[in-house]
Amino acid sequence: CFLLRRFLKVVSSKSHPVMLFLDDLQFCSSSDTNSSSSSSSVVLTVMEGILADNTDIGGSSCIFFVGNYRSNEVSSSEDHSILRLVDSLKSFHVPTTTLTLDGLEIHDLNDMISDAMCTFPRICYPLSKIVHEKTKGNPFFTLAFLNSLLKDGMLEFSTRKRKWVWDLERIRNSMDITGNVLHLLAEKMSGLSESVQVALQVAACFGISMKDSVVGYLSSSGSGSCGTSATASSSFSSPIASAEFSSIRDGLDQVVKEGFMMKVVVGTSLEEFKFVHDKVREAAYSLIPENERNQYHYIIGMALHSATEWKNDMNNIIFSIADQINHGILENLPSLTDDIRNDHARLYEMAGAKAVSCSDHAAARSYASISLSLMSMDRWTSEYEPSLRRSMLLAKSACAFGDVDMAQASLREILANARCIQDKLPAFFFCSLPLLSPVANFPNHIVLATTS
Repeated sequence: CFLLRRFLKVVSSKSHPVMLFLDDLQFCSSSDTNSSSSSSSVVLTVMEGILADNTDIGGSSCIFFVGNYRSNEVSSSEDHSILRLVDSLKSFHVPTTTLTLDGLEIHDLNDMISDAMCTFPRICYPLSKIVHEKTKGNPFFTLAFLNSLLKDGMLEFSTRKRKWVWDLERIRNSMDITGNVLHLLAEKMSGLSESVQVALQVAACFGISMKDSVVGYLSSSGSGSCGTSATASSSFSSPIASAEFSSIRDGLDQVVKEGFMMKVVVGTSLEEFKFVHDKVREAAYSLIPENERNQYHYIIGMALHSATEWKNDMNNIIFSIADQINHGILENLPSLTDDIRNDHARLYEMAGAKAVSCSDHAAARSYASISLSLMSMDRWTSEYEPSLRRSMLLAKSACAFGDVDMAQASLREILANARCIQDKLPAFFFCSLPLLSPVANFPNHIVLATTS
């Protein structure tokens, strides 16, 4: 955070301020166990430090920060990160403005519908009025509602009259779209082919977007029928998924044609498939029965692991693999063999090391903790070197994240179990850091070692 503040002070000025925009902050909550939500909370903490920084050294940064969130999904009584950020900035006397963006007004919505139907505004106004009542002027809800009217035959183009016609009474008695948009989208998705539904479900498991490299690995992993991970051997080249992923790319291409996702192209290369709206992603995720979602994530993660097989380029999607497996690891833990548990532990160690190199110490702490939890109780005897590496990884990441208790606990474990002074030296070094060095927190032999 310090280096980022210093960097922004260098690159920003009153004549050339830096603008930063973050969208969908309603998903950011420190109380949420989801890894992406946790990372977003850390980002807001960093933003608070940058915006509230008014030190005399180098002057303050010239930053214009814009954050967007849906107020209907963030309760004013909730302890939400975005609300705490606003209150904190105000307490530091940082100029803060809150703008409320409502839905389209009735006349604006009527203009949009009249343009789409090539109809005079006065003719389609009665329809627009009902649509406005149903959607509250939300453009996305409006589009979904009009599509549902087309599907149900309440809105259609008359070739005889050569114009759009509609049944006002039936439309007036139809459902309120604001509370049923997910139902409408999921219903439309359910009518698609099985391969397209699989593509939607898999993409939804990765969040709002899915990298093209992940699609490539899944396509190569899904050949043939697959069995269960409980009986798999330690080799991840064994078939472990119960879903067919070989046609996922064709399925995603069809999803794009249906308008649920879009392709994000950078230069001439395809980077990712992205949902056009997070509500579409929610609808696609709802296609997976709730009691099967964790297992479905686990199957995807294992399929990706099977496709990479510890290859050098596995590091490119290591986070995707680890996060997917993590969803269902607790449910599958009792049935996993020792070899698979060890492979999982190694995987999370790699993910933690990669997270540290990316300065994502919150994720690194989580990955290192999971890696250690997968090891046996006598790990310091049976797996000494991995135990030493992973415990040190946990101590470093916890210290960098500011989790003093976890860092101290990990350091104590290292100092109690390390076999020689060379293995203890890195732990002694961290004990000497101001954040971790209070005498009361460590035994006397640690204090003597750090002061001698």
